[in-house]
Amino acid sequence: RYVGSYYGDLQRTEKVAGYEVFDFLISYNKEEIKRLRLKNVRLSLEIDNLFDRRYIFGTSTGYYPGVPFIVFGSISFNF
Repeated sequence: RYVGSYYGDLQRTEKVAGYEVFDFLISYNKEEIKRLRLKNVRLSLEIDNLFDRRYIFGTSTGYYPGVPFIVFGSISFNF
């Protein structure tokens, strides 16, 4: 994800530096696992800000720190 530099205020006087962040998502779907009597199994792993880049983003109401390195995992299924 790339965001170029931009102005963080409505008057266009405060310039915010651009940033580049790498996110990663992988998932595996299996229609059925008969042995466990599970259907529609989905495993997924998501990584936000893979290289833990520090950045800020601004809006007309303020400036906020960017999301740090985070890992999410999930498993879903029907039985």
